[in-house]
Amino acid sequence: MAAASLQVQATRVCLREIESRQFGLEVAVRFRLLDSQDKHAVWEQILTCSPAADALSLYFGYLPFPYEGLLSMGTPVRPLTAYEGPAGRALVQADLEEAVRGLVAGFLALTRSPSP
Repeated sequence: MAAASLQVQATRVCLREIESRQFGLEVAVRFRLLDSQDKHAVWEQILTCSPAADALSLYFGYLPFPYEGLLSMGTPVRPLTAYEGPAGRALVQADLEEAVRGLVAGFLALTRSPSP
């Protein structure tokens, strides 16, 4: 394969209602492997880290986009009031960091080749 570069693009960062009046941070990221010469994508995958990945929230009516890989790990679910004020900003930052770690782990799991 010719030289390639990895492009990482956030496509969605939102507070998703998981249960009645309970929210969690959802983050979706597009990973693209681009051919270095012609800049065309040779591989692409959108991964989503969401607390809606469990069966209970699917019952609540959450349907993931069919073209996104939904990771089973997610951020904590809290009442919306928890995200207010300076303490809420700290929660969002901590949840975002947790989601990014989960997305990186999911990406690495996709790209690992099976050992012979």
